[in-house]
Amino acid sequence: MARRATLRRLPLAHVRVPADPHRDYFAFPSHTGIEVTSRPTTERVRHFAAIAGASLTLVVLVAALAVALLR
Repeated sequence: MARRATLRRLPLAHVRVPADPHRDYFAFPSHTGIEVTSRPTTERVRHFAAIAGASLTLVVLVAALAVALLR
């Protein structure tokens, strides 16, 4: 979606677009105009951290089981 706006003052704008609910967009003034960056939402980061933690735990448990069976 292309959007254009002219603003006199914009300290910071935080936007979550309904079409892309897993990203947060931040707009702030810079010396060249308005700069927009996007980041994953906090919920999305927590979700991937939980998956990574569960995967790591599973790998450690399988490695410990393999070592125990090989002794």
